[in-house]
Amino acid sequence: MTRNEVINLIRNKDNFSREDLRTVIREKDPNYNFNNLSSLLESYLQKNLIKKVDKDKYVVTSDKKLYTYKLSEKLKEIHDFLEEQYPLIKLQVWEFTQLNEFLNHLLANKTYVVEVESIFVESFFEVLKKKYNNVLLKPNSDDFYHYATWETIVVKNLVSESPTEIDTPHQIRLEKLLVDLVVDKFTSSLINNSEIYDIYEYCFNQYQIDGRKLMRYARRRNAQKKIKEILDKVKG
Repeated sequence: MTRNEVINLIRNKDNFSREDLRTVIREKDPNYNFNNLSSLLESYLQKNLIKKVDKDKYVVTSDKKLYTYKLSEKLKEIHDFLEEQYPLIKLQVWEFTQLNEFLNHLLANKTYVVEVESIFVESFFEVLKKKYNNVLLKPNSDDFYHYATWETIVVKNLVSESPTEIDTPHQIRLEKLLVDLVVDKFTSSLINNSEIYDIYEYCFNQYQIDGRKLMRYARRRNAQKKIKEILDKVKG
């Protein structure tokens, strides 16, 4: 169970104690290591996700959730295979259906995306090709729609300084996804441009977005002006 999942479980409580937190976690994950409970609370306090209101009494500071996504069985299989093959290499995985929460025009294609540092892209492509039927290397949108089949795996470059989540470092953060939907040639080709504002509005209404991480990554993609224009319009 990740930190984001834990805090989302206690979000609806008026307040909670350490024992309340322990109970909620135990119901969902009996094997959770409760030695980490103090550091978990401390990390929430430092990030201003919760505040202490009394002795052993805390409240969640926002009604917005922290973004989480449960990998499909297939994507988890791909992730675990790569992690075993390359335990020290930075990578991130996501899937087309992950976007459907935000879209009006849903993506039906079962496609899995593996992003990895550029020097390892071809190695990942070759090792995946030996195990899976249809793997595409850095396709543009035309190549993808021409050659993709059901359960295609796309291997593409992971931009350096991509934001990561401490508990799930190999999953894409929402801040990265929001920027890539605007500026990444492959990712942005999956949606209608007209949906961008609705996507941003939905995400900012539903989830806690780390604005600093969002804009830092936008600067890395030379997209700070585009992203700021979207944010200004969405936030009025």
